[in-house]
This record gives sequence, structure tokens and C-alpha cells, in this order.
Amino acid sequence: MKVQTSLLNHSALALIAAMTFNVHAGQAWVLNLSKGDGKVEFHAVGKPKMLQIHGKGTKPTGQMTVEAGKVSGQAIFDLNSLDTGIELRNKHMKEKYLEVAKHPKATFEITEIKLPNPMPAGDFNQDAPFKGKLTVHGVTQDVAGVAKLKKEGSQLTGNVEFATTVKSFNIELPSFAGITMADEVNVSVEFTGPMVQKGNARSVASKR
Repeated sequence: MKVQTSLLNHSALALIAAMTFNVHAGQAWVLNLSKGDGKVEFHAVGKPKMLQIHGKGTKPTGQMTVEAGKVSGQAIFDLNSLDTGIELRNKHMKEKYLEVAKHPKATFEITEIKLPNPMPAGDFNQDAPFKGKLTVHGVTQDVAGVAKLKKEGSQLTGNVEFATTVKSFNIELPSFAGITMADEVNVSVEFTGPMVQKGNARSVASKR
């Protein structure tokens, strides 16, 4: 009888472990960028090449869902927040080139990324190559780069970097005070935000 009881206990534990694994494997995680912190920056060179052009803006907002190693949703960036350190240059960039009155936001969606599947409930630190779609000035282009991700507790911190070109978005190369910006631009996005299981995110939202 003791042997049978022991076998039953082991079988029950194995069943519970299998069910727990299946639950975690099917869980979706939600990253809320709007509730975190961060910034968006771009770096370019001007002609003459010795001149560096650096712009910085506010954090991205929006929400992304991670499920079965795939990401859905988008990050949204306010182009009006960009600052290059020179007020008149900012005005030219936003009004003449980016045309923020018509296209005030840039959006970014991830189409492919190498993430743990299933996502670990605990902490992790990983460099994840990705492919995505960036929309600026009403034009959408493919981009690719690397996302450096670190999860501690319920907070996910990330640094996303990629290169793109100005002309690919039907934007004339910006020129200011006799200096013309090069076509290639390096973009970096830093963010920190809460990342919780999808059911928990709904619970938090329903309480508000």
C-alpha cells in the first residue's frame, strides 16, 4: 500500500509539474512603454564629415505583447520632442523636412526577434537580433538591429539600435547654415517599463 501511495504521489507531482510548464509555455507577456522611462536619439554626420549631428527626444510610448517568441503591438514616438541643441535647426527639421504638422508621430513594429520561448518568469539578460518596420513621414521601411534586453523583477530595460536612411522616407536631406546632413542615420531607443503576464495586465487595467 505504501508503494502504491508513493507512486500515486509521484504521479500527481509529475502531472502538476507538466500542467505548470504548459501554462507558462502558453502565457503572453505585456510590456507597457507608456508607464516607463526612456529616450530616443539619433546620430548623423554632416558635410564636412567632422561635424556630428545629435538629436534627442522623449521616451517611446505604446504597448507590446510577447507570446510564443513573437512580438505584436507598436512603439510610438513624438517627433515634436526632438531637440538637436539649436532652436532654429529644430524648427527647420520639424517644419521643412519631417513635416510634423502632417506626420507628428513615428511608429516602430517588430516583425521578427529571437526571444526565449517560453519567456522566463524570472530575470534574464539577452542580446536579441530583430527585424522591424519603422514608419516616419508617412513612409514605412524595413529596419534591422540588435535589442539589448534585461529583465529584473517586473521591469524590462532595453536598448535598441539600428541604422536607416533619410531619403528612404521621402525626406530631403536636411541642410542648415551651409551644412548638409548625410543620408545614413543611426538610431537608438532606450526604454524601461513594467512587463507582466497578460492576465495580470488586464487585472491592473480593470481596477482603474
